[in-house]
Amino acid sequence: ELEIFFFENMDDTASLDLCKSPNVSFGGSKALERARASSRVSSRNDMTDMDDDAVIIGVPPQAHALGNSAAAQQAEASPPKQQEAAERASAPPARVVVSEGAKRKPPLLHRVLGSGPLKFYDNLLALAIGGQVGVLLRFYLTSASKGTFPPPLFSALASNMVGCYWMGLVGDGKAAAQQMRRAEPDAEGRLLKEVGVVKKEPLPLVSGLAVGGGTASALLGMRTGLCGSLTTFSSWNQSMVKFVVVDKNGWNAVVGYIVGLMVALLCLQFGQLTALYVQQRHNTATKKCLLLLPLSQKANSCISFCGRHVWKTRLAASLVFVAALAVEAYCAADLPKDSDNRDLMFGLFFSAFGVAMRWQLGRFNARCPSFPIGTFAANMVGAAAIGAIYGVRDDPVQDSYWVRLQITSIALGFCGALSTVSTFVAEVNDRLRPIAVKGKASPTCTLAGFVYATGTLLGGLVVGLATYGWSTWKYE
Repeated sequence: ELEIFFFENMDDTASLDLCKSPNVSFGGSKALERARASSRVSSRNDMTDMDDDAVIIGVPPQAHALGNSAAAQQAEASPPKQQEAAERASAPPARVVVSEGAKRKPPLLHRVLGSGPLKFYDNLLALAIGGQVGVLLRFYLTSASKGTFPPPLFSALASNMVGCYWMGLVGDGKAAAQQMRRAEPDAEGRLLKEVGVVKKEPLPLVSGLAVGGGTASALLGMRTGLCGSLTTFSSWNQSMVKFVVVDKNGWNAVVGYIVGLMVALLCLQFGQLTALYVQQRHNTATKKCLLLLPLSQKANSCISFCGRHVWKTRLAASLVFVAALAVEAYCAADLPKDSDNRDLMFGLFFSAFGVAMRWQLGRFNARCPSFPIGTFAANMVGAAAIGAIYGVRDDPVQDSYWVRLQITSIALGFCGALSTVSTFVAEVNDRLRPIAVKGKASPTCTLAGFVYATGTLLGGLVVGLATYGWSTWKYE
């Protein structure tokens, strides 16, 4: 029989000593399943809350005793400072709770929603607020940049650049830590330890952020809601489709796709590097950077306050969202018919549906890690919807004001919030990086990022031509 132990990371001295002990079997999250299959353990571990980087080690009791006795002997013959390290090494690791029988299935409502009802409401509320802010910023950025970018550039390029930079800025520690792996590790391995520290940061921009209460929902609203709605794949794709259908210039579309993707990738990585710089300055040079420490402390205190008063925070956010809807309804009814802001007010109503649909489609990304089918489906549906909508809007026979208002609002709010460039580019950036392949000493590159990026751009072009091309070809 084995004693099953659990470690968050393999940098711990005690875990390294256990690995050097005889007859030790260790592995990832499937190690216990393999041990069970070989009849070495008789129960299944409940790994619901286990971290992705967790390591399970199966140690015979006598091997564990040998490891502790060796550490004790080393502590007796060591100076005082080394004795403390030896005591930490000899301390037994945390024992994994092994539950008998099969793991209980969550309730049906939890499986449908993906979480509990209150958690689902918090996520939906954060997404709706973030989505409306993203659509609002995108509308004014696009309006300000109209006529600024000559072909083959497009008017949505400015909002895509800002949204991708913000996505890199508010990304998690795993995304920021990837930027550190480009440097050569020193002989003592300090860089690898620092990578582990950054990787555990939920928000490197605010170092030491305490996650609790509605923090996860707030981060979801910033990343999926605000960044996803600030950037839009559907408008970008529709501009490229118009180059082909209206201008009869396919080369403009090709260059526009390439430039749009490259610029978005650069902005995302620049945002990640900025967040990493702030995190490093905060941790290593706090005394020299007097601005970062107060900001981080205020952010942590504000978030901890919201974590202690979850219901008050939930009520305040709900009131803010209801007040925003009331203001939008008043402005939509009061503004003149020829005002573009009226289109915006109606578009903000539809944005919540688009961002919620994209969030739910994102749950399917885990089924195919090399090709996120959830984000791909959201972008394809958004590209198809905006193509059909613009096809109806550009119909010379259609002259109803309310029809044009509604379809323009749906294109601005629903399609713009449903499709995203920031999440798409972040996924491409993840899959373009070298990965370590088992059994090989050096990292190996894969084509997953290239295939995903090319498939999305080609798919958007085909869908756009199919849904928008008829509006022009019909009258030629």
